[in-house]
Amino acid sequence: MPTNLSCDAFKAHLENCGKISKANEGNVLNPQEIPAFPNLFTFDKATGELKTDYKVCGSVEFQGQNVHASLSELVDKTIEVFNLNCQRLCDERLVMLVHYSQQVARARKANNKNIFDQLAARWFRQSWPSFFTTRRALLGKYAESYLISMNYEG
Repeated sequence: MPTNLSCDAFKAHLENCGKISKANEGNVLNPQEIPAFPNLFTFDKATGELKTDYKVCGSVEFQGQNVHASLSELVDKTIEVFNLNCQRLCDERLVMLVHYSQQVARARKANNKNIFDQLAARWFRQSWPSFFTTRRALLGKYAESYLISMNYEG
């Protein structure tokens, strides 16, 4: 079903239906132009949706192509065109949130104060773990610190 397609498959669907142009330069974020820092997205723990971090987007000088009035609009359009909030992805993000919450609860019970640093190291030691942006948003400053320490470049 088109509503459950995401990423390039949904974008191709929109192109084939004539809803967007195949020439999308500057209309959506090019993965090669997304700045490594700061994270442009937030994660809604109630719905599982990725959201634009408007505060961050308003403070970043974006160097890539952008046909929109702001970086925030470009990120919003990217989420829309790639259907990053289809129900399937939101459900999978919520499952990840449950696992994350369980790990944190176990760590707190064991008085493990390093759980967030440990999760960052475990999650980000591979280049592109599944749901990278969600993991990054969940861990916040711990993810950012770890990614900086490993010279993450996007």
